[in-house]
Amino acid sequence: MAFHTRRADILIVAAGKPKAVTADMVKEGDESGMLNEVRRARLRG
Repeated sequence: MAFHTRRADILIVAAGKPKAVTADMVKEGDESGMLNEVRRARLRG
């Protein structure tokens, strides 16, 4: 998977598992970037 994630200009991860993508799996470059985990909360009601 790292081969593909390193090539991405924009990377959105919703794997359902924290830290599924680590810093070494993200493209390096001169531009600053940010990695956020997408989370879904279940609301009880």
